[in-house]
Amino acid sequence: MAATWRVTQDMMFQGNFRAPPVDFAGKTVAITGPSRGGIGYETAQVLAERGATVLLCARNLEKAEKDATAIMEETGKKPKVFKCDVSSLASARACAEEILKEHPVLDVLINNAGAVFDESGTVDEVEITFATCALGHHLLNFLLQPRRIVWVTGDIYAIADGSGNPHFKGKGIPAYANACLARLRLAKETKRRGHCQEIIAVHPGVIRSQFIKPKNCCESCCLSSLNLGRISVLAGAQSSIYAATCPSSELPEDTIYFHNKYGWYVLKPKDLAMDAEKQRELFDQCDRLCGITR
Repeated sequence: MAATWRVTQDMMFQGNFRAPPVDFAGKTVAITGPSRGGIGYETAQVLAERGATVLLCARNLEKAEKDATAIMEETGKKPKVFKCDVSSLASARACAEEILKEHPVLDVLINNAGAVFDESGTVDEVEITFATCALGHHLLNFLLQPRRIVWVTGDIYAIADGSGNPHFKGKGIPAYANACLARLRLAKETKRRGHCQEIIAVHPGVIRSQFIKPKNCCESCCLSSLNLGRISVLAGAQSSIYAATCPSSELPEDTIYFHNKYGWYVLKPKDLAMDAEKQRELFDQCDRLCGITR
């Protein structure tokens, strides 16, 4: 009940956080899921405006090139485009290899790509939502070794069944909540093991984007009614922008979760994401699934 109320509050009462301007010249940032209309694109554009070299890791190269051109027209800096379908371990591995040829040192990796699937499915024998939202990014984290990792997740994880299971049996919002829980657990365990000390998981808010597409008139009306409470895509990108650019001195020791309404948010010990045993189990399981040897 408490978890449902927490998510309901997020939908009804949004934050209005704005990331302070930070000069990011000389920094290299890779971001997955950078399609126009989503927070990835807005994040990429703002970081380009602030001087960063931005790498767009996208499934559709033709569309990504158009998006990169649009960003250049706005900022004067054209992001570089790399083919990356994060649902595929082979694609994620190939993308990392191409990036490292040109950028052996990566300052920030923003694990932004995600999707809600209406049909059940698997990729690399893993539930497709988990593969897209969590597993492919886990591999990118390992291969690219960025100085800072930003995981875009969200409070929707609070209504997950608690498993964070790569082989989740389901689809739609339940599968997405499961994957978001996994993202937060992986972030916590990655930091605990010392693989990357600067890790931030963000709740961007409930956004007026095309992330969830209505399938009929009824769903369209429901989503339209929620627009009064949802924030713009640019507003939703602010948490990611801050997480990517904030000085290391601003990173707290007691939490890695940044919330668009509450700021740095300390999760309670009994929170689903805070189960230390499940964090360890999931991390090891994802290493095995990715074929990672540390």
